[in-house]
Amino acid sequence: MKFVIDKTALLVVDLQEKLLPAMHDHERVLARSLVMLKCAKALGVGVVTTQQYPRGLGETVKVVRDELEPNDVIIDKTRFSACTDKVMGVIESGGYKSVLVMGVEAHVCVMQSCLDLKAAGYHVGVVVDAIGSRNPLDWDTGIARFQQRGIELMTVESAVFELVGDAKAEGFKKVLPLIQ
Repeated sequence: MKFVIDKTALLVVDLQEKLLPAMHDHERVLARSLVMLKCAKALGVGVVTTQQYPRGLGETVKVVRDELEPNDVIIDKTRFSACTDKVMGVIESGGYKSVLVMGVEAHVCVMQSCLDLKAAGYHVGVVVDAIGSRNPLDWDTGIARFQQRGIELMTVESAVFELVGDAKAEGFKKVLPLIQ
């Protein structure tokens, strides 16, 4: 099954002020996350953002918040999985069949979110160049576990071009400058 624009949501997990800098290679995680987010917005893909215990870990980083539109939701949570009732309500009401997931930490919140989405019957992909963990071993182990559990591994570029589908599509011209 392919990821298509009108049936796919992007779940942005816990890219927060105090959490993100603790990630190994956090500059890459943020840079690739921003490219994915900008492309999703350009294509009209629905975006849901979570933040884990913002009182302790800070708000979603400003550069990510700046890419969101007023109707985009940021949902606070304390569960490690982003699949709270509010998040699932947004995904269900959007009629999405697929969810692309990015954020931190790969082996905890991103992992548990992907597993819960898959268990709920969604087609799930994790954007591997837009996820991070504090420890590289945790990231590596997370990637292996995603594979074992049937979660599709994608890069930002592969996810975006799969969403677009055709170089003649209107969306291709919108995302090409963002990808290059």
